[in-house]
Amino acid sequence: MAGTEKPLAVNATFAQKFAVPDEQLKDFKMIDVLEKTPRQRVSSNFVTYTGFTAPTETSEWMRIDFVFGSSNMGWTSTAYKVPSSLGDDGILASDHRPVFADITL
Repeated sequence: MAGTEKPLAVNATFAQKFAVPDEQLKDFKMIDVLEKTPRQRVSSNFVTYTGFTAPTETSEWMRIDFVFGSSNMGWTSTAYKVPSSLGDDGILASDHRPVFADITL
């Protein structure tokens, strides 16, 4: 279960090797990849949390899973898809739908 163990400190050698000076990322922001994907390349599903409800019970469905890119925009999103989590056997594999994004660096 998540959260049952104390966080593990980042190794000092790792932290020093990959440290980013504050002034280097002063204007850094997380960008929602969906917003930067051409509309014709976005699937018709946006909702990522559906719960284990019937397809017609949509009142609690919401978008809570995201893919983010950095504000340096050294990337381009060419496709964004949220497919169903319904298996061939008719059983939901999860109460969340997967989120796929095609990103070009």
